[in-house]
Amino acid sequence: MTRRRTLLLGGVAVAGAAAVGGVAAAGRLDDVARELGIDPVPRPAEGDTALLAEAAEDQARLIAVVGALSPTLTALLTEQLEALGGAETVRIDAATDLAAARAAFTEAAASRARQATDAVSPDLARTLGSVSACLTLMGTGAVT
Repeated sequence: MTRRRTLLLGGVAVAGAAAVGGVAAAGRLDDVARELGIDPVPRPAEGDTALLAEAAEDQARLIAVVGALSPTLTALLTEQLEALGGAETVRIDAATDLAAARAAFTEAAASRARQATDAVSPDLARTLGSVSACLTLMGTGAVT
C-alpha cells in the first residue's frame, strides 16, 4: 500500500518538473534563474550563429571585391567584419571600379537587412541592421 507521504512527494516532484518544463518551453528559464540568484550562461540561438557566419563570410567577400579601389571603404568593411566576428580571407576577383562594386553593396545591404529581421538576439539584429544601413550608403555612393 502506498503511503500518503510518498504520494504527496511524488505529486510535488511531478508538478515541479512540469513547471520547469513549462517555463523552459516558454523561453523564460533564464529569467527565473536570475530571480533565484543563479547567473545563467547565455547561449546563442543556433539560427543566430548561422546568420552571423553567413554575414561575416559575405563581408569578407565584399572586402575582396573592393580590393584596393577605396581605402576608406576597405577600412569600414574591415571594421564591420570585426564586429561580426571575423572570417577567413576570401579570394575572388576585385571589382574594376567603384561603380561595379556598388551592385555588390546593394545586394549585401538587402541580405544584411533580411538577416537582421531573422535574428533572435536584439544585439545581433542591431548590428546587422547597422551594417545594412552602412552598405546601403556605400551602394548609393554616399560613402566613398
